[in-house]
Amino acid sequence: MSVLVISPLLVALLAGTVALLFNQRAQKSIFFGGAFIHFVVCVALFLWIFRDGVQAYHLGGWAAPLGIAFAADSFSAVLVLLTGLLGLAVAPQAIQSRSKEPSNAATPSLFFFLLAGVDAAFLTTDLFHLYVAFELLLFSSFVLLVGKAGSKERVASVRYLLPSVLSSMLLLAAVGLTYGITGTLFMPEVGIRISELGPSTAISAVAGLFALAFSLKAALFPVFAWLPASYLAANSAMAALFSGLLTKVGVYALVRVFTLIFPEEMSWLGPLMLFVAAATMIVGVLGALAQWEMQRLLTFHVVSQVGYLIVGFALGTATALASLVFYIFHNSVAKACLLLATGVVRVRYGTDRLRDLGGIVKSDPWLAGLFLVAALALAGIPPLSGFWAKLLVLQASLESEAWIILAVAASVGILTLTSMAKIWTTAFWGEESGLKRESSLASRFIELAPVALLALITILLGCFAAPAIDISLRAASELLDPTAYIDALRRSIP
Repeated sequence: MSVLVISPLLVALLAGTVALLFNQRAQKSIFFGGAFIHFVVCVALFLWIFRDGVQAYHLGGWAAPLGIAFAADSFSAVLVLLTGLLGLAVAPQAIQSRSKEPSNAATPSLFFFLLAGVDAAFLTTDLFHLYVAFELLLFSSFVLLVGKAGSKERVASVRYLLPSVLSSMLLLAAVGLTYGITGTLFMPEVGIRISELGPSTAISAVAGLFALAFSLKAALFPVFAWLPASYLAANSAMAALFSGLLTKVGVYALVRVFTLIFPEEMSWLGPLMLFVAAATMIVGVLGALAQWEMQRLLTFHVVSQVGYLIVGFALGTATALASLVFYIFHNSVAKACLLLATGVVRVRYGTDRLRDLGGIVKSDPWLAGLFLVAALALAGIPPLSGFWAKLLVLQASLESEAWIILAVAASVGILTLTSMAKIWTTAFWGEESGLKRESSLASRFIELAPVALLALITILLGCFAAPAIDISLRAASELLDPTAYIDALRRSIP
């Protein structure tokens, strides 16, 4: 059973490799079939971890640090499940987008290699392999972003590539310095040796490098501008996948590294990250309010919503970390739903410019209804998932007496609702624009089914929030006390 720990990674790598061997017609079946199988094994891993607790696997039977070790606890299992879900939801629209952009024949392979990189980042227990996972993410996402390589895509690719390369350089430097200080890159062992060495300027400097590298990956203030500038050039399917996963990998790495390796450094990093969280929330939502294109507006919200996650990381209490776990899942699902719905608007109406749209609620009531559900969830309206996610953040802020963060989080929630109302009143309400293009029933079903799936999840996650909150609290407990994580790795040594 232990091989199940790496089964999502293996399935994604296998699907990506197989897709390279077939023509475009066969790749459509591989695209969706691979995404479905990947989702199934992600669900199986989550259920196994939920039932039996933390599990580990040493690839090839070699014990770390000589071998490659992987582990899954509640936190990583939730995020792997999220990866499988978003991969499955995005696949149909990605297939349709590719049929209109046939020049990139490697799209299915890159799609699965991206999922493999995300899975590897969530499951690895080695800092160097975390760096390798980030590089796989960078390569796959960069090529997927370039797409047809038009002038807009080239500019976006530069805006995406430069901060990503800088982040990778900082991460590699931090990894190298960590090895120089501790003599190992196996994260549990690094944490033990760091605690034995005690506080020092060198350790604080290395922790700062990790924090800066992961902050770039997560698009935190003040290094966030690359995200809306580059995601705008992606098709909506890729934007949904990127927004749901890539920034969350940066947040995951922050949480894992600083709870397992540098917990003592949170004494100075925590207050700094609280400021960063507040600034990220504010600049992101203000940027969104200024936009008049649906996808660009929503990508600014990607930035804003990451700020809520960093509040949980910075406060570091059980409630705060539980809010982070719950919020990641809710936000990724709701944001992907909105971006996929935006993709449907682009296909059916030829534009996502708010001033050119109108009356979608009359011409496409199902699309309008699904968008409204996800928009209200993102804004935190009860009983949808966003209400409980924001409530947990506010509760954590209240418990920690972080009054400024409490006020900022509440205010940004109101501004988020305002920006969603802006989209609704201009694009979905009012007079019909007359831009709607006719499409077949099969095409309409393929376009809306993933949007409906994600919208349904936001409803279910809100109506049955108690089990999800319990899982989030369990994940927070394991992060605060990584004994079970370390013991699982030791028990699994061949």
